[in-house]
Amino acid sequence: VHVPSRGCFQLALARPSRITPPGIRVFMSNLTQPAASNAASAIGEDATRLPYGTRFLQGLVSANCVGGIQATNARRWGVLISRNPVTGESEVIARSIEDLVRRADRDHFNPVLLPNDAIACYDSHVTNVRDVIATVSEAASPVLNAMLIGGLAK
Repeated sequence: VHVPSRGCFQLALARPSRITPPGIRVFMSNLTQPAASNAASAIGEDATRLPYGTRFLQGLVSANCVGGIQATNARRWGVLISRNPVTGESEVIARSIEDLVRRADRDHFNPVLLPNDAIACYDSHVTNVRDVIATVSEAASPVLNAMLIGGLAK
């Protein structure tokens, strides 16, 4: 079957048919809090095999990037790394997950996933600030404890 190229991505062709593969493999990384690894995020082999025609937001849900505590997780970002099927060049697309969830016109900026695409999740600024404070406090804690114990010993 030969389908002539129009020089651009054709969404109408990105749907299951008798000649499309039953699914695609997408690489996922979710190291956002509270997970310390992809395994802790429940990203296994089944989560990375998606039906043909799956969109970016659905892939983010499969990677457990969507949901959680609204105050800390609502401003997470999702990144899609893909190869443009027309030009063959790598493209990186970053989207606010909250925008993808809430906007009624999400299909205009919620691309269809292609085989071997990669998805990554990034924490919100609130979570990043919290982690910086936790790191500083973990580093300062032994010094403060030593000063406190030294002061009590006198």
